[in-house]
Amino acid sequence: AGEILGELKRKKRLTPGDIKRGMLAFLAGILTKIPMRISEVLALKYGETFFDAGSGNTRKVAISLPAEMVKNNEPRRALFGPELVRLYDIYITVIRPHLAPASNPYLFPSGPSAVRNDDHISHSLASMMHREIGVRMTAHQFRHVVGYIFLVAKPGCYDTVRRLLGHRSLKTTLRFYAFILEDEAHELLDETIDDLAAKRNLRRRRRAA
Repeated sequence: AGEILGELKRKKRLTPGDIKRGMLAFLAGILTKIPMRISEVLALKYGETFFDAGSGNTRKVAISLPAEMVKNNEPRRALFGPELVRLYDIYITVIRPHLAPASNPYLFPSGPSAVRNDDHISHSLASMMHREIGVRMTAHQFRHVVGYIFLVAKPGCYDTVRRLLGHRSLKTTLRFYAFILEDEAHELLDETIDDLAAKRNLRRRRRAA
């Protein structure tokens, strides 16, 4: 997402294809850092569910979805980190003005007052991903991939992933991820045993010296 938006920021004139690509790149950036459902992303609306307040070190860019707008009926809140804020700034200055007038309150607008269609934008995202990296990934598949990446880096943190993905029950998270991490668990055990053996051998060499 950063590479695409950075490239478009440097262009003097954007084509309709560039504008669509930039919008989808920003969407991918959000889904990578905040793995929401596509319906939740498209519900982001300035002053209601999406907020950009303050300036400098006090600036906060955040989402806040009430329970009735979330599939599991639990409110969803998240702050944009520094990199996502950077992508957002490029999006709102370079891309979004071409999508709709400023009066449209949606983060992903369509025309004067509407929002993008979730099926259409998810299909477009999958097509763009295939062009960019050779793998088709819908908005929903982003959620699974992000959860997997997090668990590989932080083994066993299933409840954190549950919260990130907005699952009501930990059983749902375990059903999706426990079995696909079996190889990683064995690799981690293998590395742990090798590390312990290496430390033991090092202590033996020191005693012998």
